[in-house]
Amino acid sequence: MKDKFFLDTNIILYSFDKKDMRKKQIASDLIQKGLVDGLGRLSFQVIQEFINVSTKGKILTLKPEDILLYIQEILIPQCNIRPDIDFIIQSLHLKNQYNYSFYDSMILCAALAQDCSIIYSEDLHSGHKIKGLVIQNPFV
Repeated sequence: MKDKFFLDTNIILYSFDKKDMRKKQIASDLIQKGLVDGLGRLSFQVIQEFINVSTKGKILTLKPEDILLYIQEILIPQCNIRPDIDFIIQSLHLKNQYNYSFYDSMILCAALAQDCSIIYSEDLHSGHKIKGLVIQNPFV
């Protein structure tokens, strides 16, 4: 049985990296696997963060129409959760219990809410387990 996995924003951003081709390939493979197998998950927050970075033009140089197309065809199909008040309360509990930032706790909460067994992230503590969710840095 294949398990669902969550993609943090940094994985999405690395798929556009022109400097580190190794990370770009790993990130692109994970995104593609998530789409093909139907097991990739992300959250509304990941989409927001991607939009924020991609529209500033400092890290990514994408045209607005390309950003929109990418969001519609790649990100939205993997986004199955939207925050509500219960989600925010659960995120606060995770923050208090595991000492992650509130925004990182929202990412973790989104992965847990979608029954993911792995979250791929470069920014979180690789190897750390939270309620059956394993944080894994795919680049190490």
